Amino acid sequence: MYRVSRILLKYFTFGTNDEESRFLNQWREESDRNELLFNKIGSRGFLKNAMDPKHQKIREEQWRLLEKKILFARRRERMVKSVRWVATILIPVLLVTFYQLGNEDAGKPGICVASDSPVASKAVLHLAEGGEIVITQDTVFQKEMKTVLLENRLDTIHFLPKEMNDVFSDKEYRLEVPRGGEYVARLEDGTIVHMDAESELIIPQKFKKDSRQVELNGHAYFIVTEDSTRPFIVKSGNLKIRVLGTEFDFDAYEGQEITTTLVKGSVEVSYGDSKCRLKPNQQARLGMSGRMEVSDVDTYPFIAWKYERIVFINQTLESIMKVLARWYNVEPVFLSNEIKQECFTLDIEKYGEITPVLKSIERTDKVYFEIGDKQILIYVK
Repeated sequence: MYRVSRILLKYFTFGTNDEESRFLNQWREESDRNELLFNKIGSRGFLKNAMDPKHQKIREEQWRLLEKKILFARRRERMVKSVRWVATILIPVLLVTFYQLGNEDAGKPGICVASDSPVASKAVLHLAEGGEIVITQDTVFQKEMKTVLLENRLDTIHFLPKEMNDVFSDKEYRLEVPRGGEYVARLEDGTIVHMDAESELIIPQKFKKDSRQVELNGHAYFIVTEDSTRPFIVKSGNLKIRVLGTEFDFDAYEGQEITTTLVKGSVEVSYGDSKCRLKPNQQARLGMSGRMEVSDVDTYPFIAWKYERIVFINQTLESIMKVLARWYNVEPVFLSNEIKQECFTLDIEKYGEITPVLKSIERTDKVYFEIGDKQILIYVK
């Protein structure tokens, strides 16, 4: 049982090698109970909530740290250390979970604590081969495609490369995240893309030998795997970002200015004849007029969303409500135009009900809100 727990842990975090994958598949096929256990343990919400509170060893902050280690471990040496660190915490939990689930009636639904957060991990993957996969929070699957092996675990879709010499096609995968959702994609080269609500990422069926290019409509944070022989290119309309290995936030929703905020490394941003190279803590803004400007910025307000924070610094209420509408899947209705351009500063937890967010704004005594069915009425106070 310890070996199964250890391999399950690797599968749902860093991934398994071929021998471990065969062992795990064989174990799953041995009985319906094993398959049920596999699906239940693969649920991030289950691992966080199904443990006996008296023995709960993973607090929320520890879990977030675990996820960061999983997502950001790049080199094998660091990965080995991370695996050992994670194993000391989670393997005892998995063994307890085996015991708890093993004594359940297999026909009963699993323990599940529903999140009261309107922001949830969900997406739709439109396959290059045709068809689509609807992904909801805690969905676990493995699907072998022509050029990649698709795996979904811990609310992240993995595009795992397959060794092949086929001619490249113009077919594409399209990962679509709806309003009120978010998702993480790990591409075949190891690049990680944190996708915000109401965003779409277009991924080629297989990267070319001399470049890696994707297209984004919406908002995402990129952690690009370094490859000096294949630049990574992100397109949105006529704007193009070219990188080798770096981290940056790219906000490219339709109908508003486009921003590229660099956190690490270096990127080249080009639009028509305009071209600029960004350094860390710089931002390129492409206005609606087509003019591009570069400025030094504090990156925190622009990347805080990825760390589950809502941060606005002296932003108009109109622009704030546009963002909240996407995150919480609501429709703001201004009953007075004069309040739209009033500016506010906010730094609060992103997850949870929208009510605390609105109450924070109401404390300014400038505005008050009335929450209806998918609508938020906005009044001048």
